[in-house]
Amino acid sequence: MASFTSHVNGCLQIGLTGSIGMGKSTIAKQFVELGFPVFDADATVHKLYSAGGRAVDVLREHFPAAIVDGAVSRPLLAQQVLGNSEALTLLESLVHPLVQEEREAFHRSKSEQGEFLVVHDIPLLFENPKKHSFDYVLVATAHADIQRERVLQRAGMSVEKFESILSKQMPDNEKRSRADFLIHTDAPSYAPSKAQVAKIIEAIIQAQPVRWQAWKSRSVVGSISSSSSSRSSSVASFRAAFDAVVFDLDDTLVPTMGPIMLASQALEGFVAKHMPLTMEACDGAFLVKLREQMQRIGNEQPLLAHDLTEVRKQALHEVARLGGEAELALVNEAMEVFMKIRSDITPHLYDDVSPCLDWLLDHGFQVGLLTNGNANLSEYAMSNGRKCFVSNACLGAAQVGALKPSPVPFIAIAQRLRLPPHRILFIGDSYEKDVLGAQNAGMCGALINRSGTSLQVGSDESRPFPELLSLHPSELQQKIRAFVE
Repeated sequence: MASFTSHVNGCLQIGLTGSIGMGKSTIAKQFVELGFPVFDADATVHKLYSAGGRAVDVLREHFPAAIVDGAVSRPLLAQQVLGNSEALTLLESLVHPLVQEEREAFHRSKSEQGEFLVVHDIPLLFENPKKHSFDYVLVATAHADIQRERVLQRAGMSVEKFESILSKQMPDNEKRSRADFLIHTDAPSYAPSKAQVAKIIEAIIQAQPVRWQAWKSRSVVGSISSSSSSRSSSVASFRAAFDAVVFDLDDTLVPTMGPIMLASQALEGFVAKHMPLTMEACDGAFLVKLREQMQRIGNEQPLLAHDLTEVRKQALHEVARLGGEAELALVNEAMEVFMKIRSDITPHLYDDVSPCLDWLLDHGFQVGLLTNGNANLSEYAMSNGRKCFVSNACLGAAQVGALKPSPVPFIAIAQRLRLPPHRILFIGDSYEKDVLGAQNAGMCGALINRSGTSLQVGSDESRPFPELLSLHPSELQQKIRAFVE
């Protein structure tokens, strides 16, 4: 376990590190994808060295030959400190305090904004332990052979340069021994790493109930709600309670099986035309073979459970091997055919969806999507040619790395909308995945019960929630008004 100081005040601070080629930067991007602020130490140094940066005048006094056009030239600076331990020590003593000040300012700012956690991407975190203190430390790691292969593929990299860099970094096994959490990045697909990030966030939430509760109940920042007297009382109640409405997709906005069946048929047609040996090897049972492989892969690789697209892609690749047609380019082309039709949900919308979306947009709500499915929804207009969803608030489990009711998808959607969770109404067809998941993340969870069947919640501790028989605007206004008042 890492021996770093825990912060009592402010948002949690997560240190992210890893040796060259271990996938640290990719992990940092996943935290950004989830809406968490990331402090990039290398990017900060670049900013400090740029024209007008705080380090320029500081370094000019000691390394004047490295200043070109009002900025620090990193190549020239490197020439002056390379092989000169005294010069390197001096450089670090000048620059590191500036980076530390930037990092502390970053943490203060994000704490004031009510963030749950921030991530500090620091390559030499363990190499400079006295300069850093974090609540948790994450280490990205991979097998040495994979690390070597990745690094040597980089432009301008050589074996000698790679080994020189490694000699200046703490060995990976020692970093792993000091970590609070490890993220293994060995897999060819990025999906398992996303799942690991999500599981780490879940573990931190469980370990930090006070901070988690504080994040859920943080005050409204920049709310656009309005209770104007010119609106009807139902609209005013709704608008005063929420700034955004986020929907589940399957069996909430569209029937689940319609788009999937059409996409599966298109995939089978593609295979029949372009991969005839595979179709022949399946003896007319291509879709059956595909489902069998998907089930096997899902059982063998639990870290892919959130990403049906990756599971289907791997399964298709395995089925294609039967006919000797497992070229990755062909498999990718087949998956593009499937995903295009799977994601075109507009023809399948329930009749009440377009009126609902139009009403929400007309009254100034932000509208988002959060689904456990694998449709790519970012490019589709949903209602009367209008783009209904906030562009960065359409999330699937494959992006997030976790399935509802995990809190991670709900955190991501709230942070992408830049809203406190209690300002968001989440509507879905599953009590456990949607209603409870949203409630546990601090949102209001509403159930769309299109069948009208009696719901068994199964717990005396269940919290009240709106239950809708349709998404028609009148039904939505009536039920939400009754709930919030």
